[in-house]
Amino acid sequence: MIPKLTSKDIQKWTDEKYFQRGHSYFQGDAIYEQRRLGMTIKSKCSGTQAPFYRQEVTFNEKGIQSAKCSCPVGAGGRCKHVVALLLTWVEDSESFQEIENLEATLEKRSREELIALIRRLIDANPDLEDLINLPVVSKDKNAPLDLKAIRRQASHAMKHVSRGGWDDEGADLQEVVKAFQPLIALADDYVARNDPANAASIYMIVCEEIIEDEELLNFDEEGDLGGIVSAGVDSLGKCLSALSDPNIRRKIFDQLFSIYKLDILDLGGIGLADEVPELLIHQTSPAEKEEIAKWIEAVMLKGSEWSSKFKRDCLGQILLELKKANLDDEGYLALCRKTEQIHNLVDHLLKLNRVDEAVMESHATSDYDLLKLAEFFIQHKYDSHAEELISARAKMGQDKRLLEWLMAHAEKKKDYNAALSLAEQLFWQHPSLQSFEEVSKHSQKILKWDETRTGILSKLEEKKEYILLSKIYLKEENIESAISAWERSKSNHFVGESLQLTLAQAAEKTLPHEAIRLYLQMVESAISRKNRPAYIEAITLLKKVKSLYEKLGEETAWKALFGDLRAKYPTLRALQEELRKAKL
Repeated sequence: MIPKLTSKDIQKWTDEKYFQRGHSYFQGDAIYEQRRLGMTIKSKCSGTQAPFYRQEVTFNEKGIQSAKCSCPVGAGGRCKHVVALLLTWVEDSESFQEIENLEATLEKRSREELIALIRRLIDANPDLEDLINLPVVSKDKNAPLDLKAIRRQASHAMKHVSRGGWDDEGADLQEVVKAFQPLIALADDYVARNDPANAASIYMIVCEEIIEDEELLNFDEEGDLGGIVSAGVDSLGKCLSALSDPNIRRKIFDQLFSIYKLDILDLGGIGLADEVPELLIHQTSPAEKEEIAKWIEAVMLKGSEWSSKFKRDCLGQILLELKKANLDDEGYLALCRKTEQIHNLVDHLLKLNRVDEAVMESHATSDYDLLKLAEFFIQHKYDSHAEELISARAKMGQDKRLLEWLMAHAEKKKDYNAALSLAEQLFWQHPSLQSFEEVSKHSQKILKWDETRTGILSKLEEKKEYILLSKIYLKEENIESAISAWERSKSNHFVGESLQLTLAQAAEKTLPHEAIRLYLQMVESAISRKNRPAYIEAITLLKKVKSLYEKLGEETAWKALFGDLRAKYPTLRALQEELRKAKL
């Protein structure tokens, strides 16, 4: 029996946006032909990009087990159409027609009737003819798989992409994905029948066919085809764990490595092969590790540009993991240096207590890498060396992360004077409200806040940093000083106007006339842009002004001001229209 379902359960299954849209579909009676087959409910739902979409939800004893929809975003079954189906079930389960299992229905048909049905289906959808030649999972596990038929179907799937232009290709990608689904389903069936060899053969053909079209993968912004490849990698990994035949395993590893090379070396790492390193490292025998290591060494890149370093780093990490079991300390360090695996190199040197070498290697790295390496020094109880490395580098550059590291390290040591000094350095390197608050935090710990604050505000006045001063005073709820500082600013228009609105809002309670003055300045600024959206913005601000006058009991002043405003712009017809509509 399907367990009781509530609207809250449906909201948990999807997100708020899809739930609201699905609720609208449900209220609009978009669901029809709703049916129930055991623990599964199905329906059709009126669509926007198609006449209808098909939905299906399967339950278990705890609730929703799985769901899917034929709409473009329905693969996970969390779309608005599935929501509408679920709400229909919750509100009117009696409307669902109980149907018979498809297999049972087909078994009642004669051979001639089944042939006639298949012909009718193919007439309605000619592409179904390709499925006739696809193998089906046989009860005989020794039955050979027709790989030529699989490859023909995979090749045909890619032909759904027209080559007339990028716009055509974008529209066709979903068709390509749909065309691959029967092959993926067939492979999944082989997995379910405990036949990983045939399943792997199909997954490999599908992946191979897709990765041969590098241009199309570059255009696959939504990751439709890439998702098939990524899922194929995951499926091949599961097949590997159940296979012992060395020839089949070698073919799978070869395919996985081809996907990895394409992803990292050619496409720059778009996520096709994120799971491949784990499989190459942890699902391989010693002999397989040795062979894959040779493949990597054959494609290892040279060059100093960033892209070459990134690719070399990705390959080097795998190579190091594959070979480390057979390396002594010197061999491991040598391979680290050859493949530029600086993190592994420094970590291993510190494990061997070769601190001077670790320091020397660290000096040659980037700021980004040095910050990571510092953590290795701390892990191995060489805190002072980490601090010396970061301090020396901070004197040479302007990377604020170095000072932030030193500040956090000083605080950890409870050296609050040093932490304050570093916080002040950071503030003057990058003056902001956030860095000002960091100074405040550290100075209060050693009771120096009043003195420190006075000095900073004085220096900001000298530097005419009025916008920052205004933000600081605003944070301190000194609204009058915040407005005064803002008035003296000659800042960027957009930054100033954004702050002006915040100041006006903050002034409403304690300085209402100042708030009105600031709002009216923004009204004039909006009107000067002379377009309808700006006029609507001005009216939103005028509503605030009117509300303030009413709270002050100065309705007469508001009426006079509003009359003057209308009289001031008699020729701006769009403004006058919006003012009339606003009924201010």
